[in-house]
Amino acid sequence: MTARARTTAIVAVAFCALTAASLTRAFLDRGPGLAAGAATIVAGVTTILGWRRARVGVTVGALTVAVVTVAAVVLADGAFPGDVVRTVTNGAGDLLTTRWPAAATPTAVGLVVLLGGAAGWLTAAAAARRSLGPTILLPGVALLAVGALLAAPAGPPGSPMLAAMTAAALATLRLAAIARHPDEGPATAGDLRTALSAQRFAALGALALVVAPLAAAPYTAGGERFDPRDSRDDPTNRFDDLSPLTVVEELRKIDPPVPVIQVDGNDVGSWRIAAMNRYDGRAWMAPEVFKPTTLRREDHRPDRTVRVTLRRPIGRWLPVPDGHVLAVDRSVRTEATNAGLLSESAVQSRERYTVSLDDPAAPTRPAAVDPNPKLRPTLSGYEPPLRVRQLASQVIAQAGTDEQRAEAIAQFLRREYRLDEESPAGHSALLIESFLFDTKRGRAEQFIGAYGLLATAAGLPVRLAAGFDVDPGTRTISSDDAVAWAEVAFRGGAWVRFNPVPDSEAPPAGSTDVAAAQPAVTAAPPPVPTTEPRNDPKLDTRKQKRATDERSVPWWLVLAVALPTAAAASYVYAVVALKRRRRAEHLDVPTDERRVVGAFRVCTDRLTDLGIRLQPSSTDRELVAAAAARVEAAGDLHGLAGLASAATYADGAIEPADVEAALATMSAFEIATRPTRWWRRLRLRLSLRSLRSGLPPTRDAASPS
Repeated sequence: MTARARTTAIVAVAFCALTAASLTRAFLDRGPGLAAGAATIVAGVTTILGWRRARVGVTVGALTVAVVTVAAVVLADGAFPGDVVRTVTNGAGDLLTTRWPAAATPTAVGLVVLLGGAAGWLTAAAAARRSLGPTILLPGVALLAVGALLAAPAGPPGSPMLAAMTAAALATLRLAAIARHPDEGPATAGDLRTALSAQRFAALGALALVVAPLAAAPYTAGGERFDPRDSRDDPTNRFDDLSPLTVVEELRKIDPPVPVIQVDGNDVGSWRIAAMNRYDGRAWMAPEVFKPTTLRREDHRPDRTVRVTLRRPIGRWLPVPDGHVLAVDRSVRTEATNAGLLSESAVQSRERYTVSLDDPAAPTRPAAVDPNPKLRPTLSGYEPPLRVRQLASQVIAQAGTDEQRAEAIAQFLRREYRLDEESPAGHSALLIESFLFDTKRGRAEQFIGAYGLLATAAGLPVRLAAGFDVDPGTRTISSDDAVAWAEVAFRGGAWVRFNPVPDSEAPPAGSTDVAAAQPAVTAAPPPVPTTEPRNDPKLDTRKQKRATDERSVPWWLVLAVALPTAAAASYVYAVVALKRRRRAEHLDVPTDERRVVGAFRVCTDRLTDLGIRLQPSSTDRELVAAAAARVEAAGDLHGLAGLASAATYADGAIEPADVEAALATMSAFEIATRPTRWWRRLRLRLSLRSLRSGLPPTRDAASPS
């Protein structure tokens, strides 16, 4: 690649990075767009730097795109390889059917990073192949079109972003024209100044004044922006595919808080979005089966009726007061325990519905859990590991009744663990186990998820719930009122609520000795199946969370650290795998003769990695003699060199005892040449000398050299 072509490629990649970064308008936060911009730069620059030959450059760029995509999915709390495969197969469909603004789910982040990285890779490859016409801008223009579709309600990018993209596009076109000159020399600063000439800016500005209104016309109707995807028969809200626990986290991240529910009617303090009784090791999910049901309208009771206006839809979920629902004035689906309602049709902002409730049941002291197996959580492809089951047994060891067992787990989590809203989000099995046994601090969703696992391991019929907690009589329920809690089923159909989340982020004051802390459990007051009081200090952490979110690490910085780390890890893995394969080619052979020769080849590979240059034309003894002048331990290889020569030239000269002696000599030589300093050992292990210039693999015995 020539100097001017390289300069053109860098400016074109910068244009792609700007268009990728403009995808921030399509999401709730800026992370996915910034990650896509960073991936574009990394993929483009890697392709440019690796372009010695076309095949090498294309391969390096493609591998970089794959690595950054996997890194983005994993950093967004996705599962490998499941969410990575879903990103490639279903990511586009999921994102295109998600109403604006989209949540930063693993598949969404992976898709935009994949698109950005691919655009940077294709742009750099086009410049390297001297496709220096206007087509070099096509990947960036395609990204701009994708952003216009995904972020239609947000309108066009801001003026600074448009100005930067315009400058980059003009500079790319002009540099491409300069690079096509046959008398091409080194790139100069004058080339860039010529590319950014005022006349070209004026021409493009005049064109933009004509084209911009025409381009914006499809996205405006009656003066209001609209999303083209709203024309679908059944648009899916961004919360439909998320765990309700994740929905709570997403709602509480909205800053400033926004109204979610407007209430008119009965004073209600606790609202329910959904219950969760399925866990697959990645997320707690609502029941799998929701059947259409008709809650009779004649059961409406004026004294127990609540009129609800959804200010911000939560997927197709219909939040309802926490109680026994008698009637809803619209078609709904519900699960077996009637703990969550799904609308049959898409839910739009400002939609209204009316809920009628049964009389509240009189509080009773629960005695034993409900033995119905259908009330126990469903574990799909996941089984609590032994250490989780052992911990659950220790926690409930001193509890006498089921009620005390359920409360003991909640007390244990509140006492022994610390609430830390700066911890990574998510409640996968990996995070929960790290929370329980390593960090001992986490978000509220990890306390709730840990309670679900411990209660399941203890044999309790547990489920998790998501909803809102407000003071009774509150008319406007906001996003920062979202909470989650745990419930255990007791006889009589009562689901009793338990709170495992500490009141604040203060360090736990209890002892870490579980057995010693258990006597306090028997004196604990019985749980009350009512809502948490509004003045609970736990609710103050919602405000603290906004401040901690401002200090959270941005996506682009995480990727800037993760990508070099992933590249280094890939290099280490590749070198180690290739060396193991080469060693296996030497030793995993069918005959004794080839095994002896292979043992000698392993030793010569070690000498090559140590920096000894071996001549393939030398005999085995000559190789050892030359190496012994620089490596003292090589003098012990004379006997092995003789065996290797005999195995190569004399058929039937090797006995089983000779093979054992050869392998013993090889092992002793490897130990003798093992460096004492760790960094020298690492350099020796990762050396490429034996792969590049080592002796050829073992030949068949008794064949001439």
